[in-house]
Amino acid sequence: MNRKYITIRLPGFAASIERRFLPPGEKRPLVVITGEGTRALVISSEDRAHQQGIVPGVRVENLNPASCFIIPATLERYEHETESVKSILEDELGITVCMSTGVFTSFWPGGDRFLENAVQSAMNRIKEMGHRVSCGVSSSRVVSEIAAIITGSSRTTFVPGHAIHDFLTPLPLEVLPDLEEIHRHSLNEIGVTTLGEIALLPDVILEEMFGKDGPKLRQLALGGGRPEIHSQWRGKRRLGGDEDNQVKVREILADLIAEGVQSLQYRETEPVAILLLIVYADGRRTVARNRIPAGNHEGHWQRIAAQMCMEAWKRRVRLAEIRVTIYESKLHPAQLDLFTPVSRIGQSKRLTKAVSDTRARWGRGAVRFATSLPGTKLEGAA
Repeated sequence: MNRKYITIRLPGFAASIERRFLPPGEKRPLVVITGEGTRALVISSEDRAHQQGIVPGVRVENLNPASCFIIPATLERYEHETESVKSILEDELGITVCMSTGVFTSFWPGGDRFLENAVQSAMNRIKEMGHRVSCGVSSSRVVSEIAAIITGSSRTTFVPGHAIHDFLTPLPLEVLPDLEEIHRHSLNEIGVTTLGEIALLPDVILEEMFGKDGPKLRQLALGGGRPEIHSQWRGKRRLGGDEDNQVKVREILADLIAEGVQSLQYRETEPVAILLLIVYADGRRTVARNRIPAGNHEGHWQRIAAQMCMEAWKRRVRLAEIRVTIYESKLHPAQLDLFTPVSRIGQSKRLTKAVSDTRARWGRGAVRFATSLPGTKLEGAA
């Protein structure tokens, strides 16, 4: 398979935008924050701030206001700039998704002949906008993300499929951005500091530490594999067995797609592929597929479905039924589902304390069951 993932990172993305709006005499390192009070977090900072240890995730209460210039985030500016960068990447590289602020992933479907020149052209155009940029390219999305993280500014790291194992083995656990500090600490305690050392852990230990999905960590760390989510939404509409009005068919199909996409969004997933089955009045059937569509909003999927239907419905036999299957994936998927965000860990701890306090005051039978996450058993809960 020749498909490549190209991850483009713009370090200090928000800070470089905000620098344009500062007076020329302001020379202090710029730090962009979000939130209120001393608990606000740094989301972006310039190189000189990095040298002082001011990186995304640091709290404002730990900063020295005299050593840096602190400014609140202006999301509208970043959204406009994000669209401009995305437009460049789609022009040079093809389908592009904004993974997070200043991080983009493009999909290169063909061979490698023109890939390097296309990547360099895209990077040059982004640098002309005033941004620093680094790039990682690989047949694995995870590997392309890691390559972009460890690659220096204005450089590209290409990791071919046969070299993925050798590339990942010596890297520290910190290159996995979705691996929380608490989990890194747990692995460090048993002597695991690199991705390669995860291979030495038996499944029973990984399962003990991370649950039944623990062994997938080895798959991720050594092969760049990200567990796929095999789930889908299905829907159908009966058309009475005699429908031949194209306008009406389009309207019915649009309603069906809207229902499916909204259902996926409610479950915090997004559509990644679509299968359309047309049943004709004479009992025959036509199937159409679209596996790698561009865009993920509802209107785009309605247009795709309508186009697929019109192309498949060439015989113009009256329609009896339309069936749609939409395959889904996590919105901006984390590297593994088994890593619980810090905020949820805190939520669980607060709930555990509340359960303990209630039982201490009113007796153990006062609380029979409590949970803050589906399938999570809390200490002290029945």
